[in-house]
Amino acid sequence: MLATATATGPICTGVSAREFIRAIGRTWVQIRYTFPTVIFILSLAYLMNYSGIAYSLGLGVASIGMAFPVGSAFLGWMAVFLTGSDTSGNAS
Repeated sequence: MLATATATGPICTGVSAREFIRAIGRTWVQIRYTFPTVIFILSLAYLMNYSGIAYSLGLGVASIGMAFPVGSAFLGWMAVFLTGSDTSGNAS
């Protein structure tokens, strides 16, 4: 989105180039920690999916019998926590 805003901003917004560049700088300062965080979360999600960790956790929880409702809720919480996304947690 930042790249698109950079390409179309001066044309579409009507602000001066100096003000627009300042806005881009402030935006970058706000999101500079986002990139490593997203990379870490996606790396962990891929590691869990490709190494079989998600499958092993699911198999272990499925074999606990009557405690399955509690175990499955815990497994779902852990998948969401580790992958950083409910969608990724449900997909793994």
